[in-house]
Amino acid sequence: MPSVSEARARQILAERIKVIYKYQPALLIINTVVAAAMMYGLWRVEPSIALLVWGAAAAATLVLRAVYFLAYRRLARDPAEAAWSRGAAVCSAASGALWGAAGL
Repeated sequence: MPSVSEARARQILAERIKVIYKYQPALLIINTVVAAAMMYGLWRVEPSIALLVWGAAAAATLVLRAVYFLAYRRLARDPAEAAWSRGAAVCSAASGALWGAAGL
């Protein structure tokens, strides 16, 4: 049987993960708008193939986030389960790499 502190830590983790997934729809919308605006703004000054490749990667990242979000909403019985925090971390890492690559 888990101790009180272990149970409390698991409860806190579950709440943190709930908050992360709660804001995913807004994050998807904002990332889509900003990515489109960036591509539009850079279209005449950067090679179009580079922007198209970056746009495809952005779309793939957004789809990955959407898939994790929908799976979480449908399947999350225990929000503290490691798969949900790993999913959030993978999506954040992919998004961070994508936006970091935009500066290249």
